[in-house]
Amino acid sequence: LLAYNTYYNSFYLNMVAAEAFLPTAQKRNSVVNLAKSLNYTPRSTTAAYIEGTLTASVVGSPTSVTIPKYTEFVGTVDNRTFSFLTTESLTLFSTSSYVDNVTMVEGKLISRRYTVNSSDKEQRFLIPNTNVDTTTITVRVLNSSVDSTTRTFTTTENIVEVTATSQVYFLEEAEDGQYEIKFGDGIFGQSLNSGNIVIIDYIVTNGTAANDV
Repeated sequence: LLAYNTYYNSFYLNMVAAEAFLPTAQKRNSVVNLAKSLNYTPRSTTAAYIEGTLTASVVGSPTSVTIPKYTEFVGTVDNRTFSFLTTESLTLFSTSSYVDNVTMVEGKLISRRYTVNSSDKEQRFLIPNTNVDTTTITVRVLNSSVDSTTRTFTTTENIVEVTATSQVYFLEEAEDGQYEIKFGDGIFGQSLNSGNIVIIDYIVTNGTAANDV
């Protein structure tokens, strides 16, 4: 029994030690945690995208028509249909029937809301979708449920020029392929207050499956 227990523990400790080093780690969570010390964030799934000219007809008498951001278009390849979303608001004028340099990305728009609770030291702002394209993330912060004043936060990878009032967020991969958004502490980046509402919009994509639409 003692021999078995010793062998079992030696095997367990060997596996634990292996997960502590990049060359020998086998689990993704271990590799991600080790990579954080190197200031490396793993790349997310990348959405297929379309760039081109949008052609349409303006019916009636309006001088212009606005196509909102995230308007959905569909395309088909290999008998599968995929949704493509506009990345910005577009304006189509009656004097022309097209808009140049239009970009659309494939996927589904997801919006998550978190209410900040400063007394909860364990609060996290997680994106639970593993197929998120992190380049499509937008982060807005409302002052409260009764004050709709909105601040837009942008991502940063360099804290050298970040001040206490910089409206930035930091992105890193958390456990199980999820991504986590972190905010400043009032020294490096503007901090959040209790009652603030964090709104995270992002696109979940099918990756390479939508190529060649």
